[in-house]
Amino acid sequence: MAQAALVTFEDGDFGVAAVDNKPITTEYLAGAGVTFHTGAYGATNYGSFTGTAYLEQMGQQAGETVGGGNSGFGYGPDGGGASEVDTVAPGVGLDGLTQAQRNSAMGSYFLRTTSYSRDSLTVLYSTAVTAASFEVWDLDGGTAGSERWKITTYNGDWLTPVSSQQTSLETSNLDTTSYDGQALIIGLSGGDFDRFVIEFTGTKTSGVGLAFNNFNTTAIPEPATFLLFGLGGMGAWLVRRNKKRSTEEMDA
Repeated sequence: MAQAALVTFEDGDFGVAAVDNKPITTEYLAGAGVTFHTGAYGATNYGSFTGTAYLEQMGQQAGETVGGGNSGFGYGPDGGGASEVDTVAPGVGLDGLTQAQRNSAMGSYFLRTTSYSRDSLTVLYSTAVTAASFEVWDLDGGTAGSERWKITTYNGDWLTPVSSQQTSLETSNLDTTSYDGQALIIGLSGGDFDRFVIEFTGTKTSGVGLAFNNFNTTAIPEPATFLLFGLGGMGAWLVRRNKKRSTEEMDA
């Protein structure tokens, strides 16, 4: 049966106990119908990815540093000063949120790949879905290069893409001109899919990390659901999305 779920990665979400740096493989399969794997930057044998994704706790935990130590990302204050580990931006930026709203949206945990790496993330469903959305946090550029991620959906295998898109190319690390310490919401649609991959396509070679959160998937309605729509005159689906910056479409 198709499943619709919002995976927040918070403690107790789908029965999963959240702990900093907890390895995640099949923990969300039974409840949300999804599994996560990681693979090396540049690798395209997505079906062979066996790397582990991890839960990451917000704020600087013991042993964590900017750029390593099992942390997720680093926010660089616009006014200068030391970067802050796994911390949201304080002022209004491109995402249109306040600091309090960002803290609420992010929660206490998110999913990451290997600390500060350009590794790819694959997401596989137990059955196909029609749409999905999620947040990618802390996209920024600067003198070290640009940051950008490509998201490609597939159905049944990893051979023929269903849809493909890229995030905006981030070349700045200022709050008002990048997503430094902020959330970019990605929406996926364009045909049924049961898997997708997120790959780094920017020019940075360091200071990169994928922070993935608030994963919302829309299941394919069962035939009985379609019948209810017809008999009851319920009309079309109403899709409510959070405010987001449009992503740029790419040719599949």
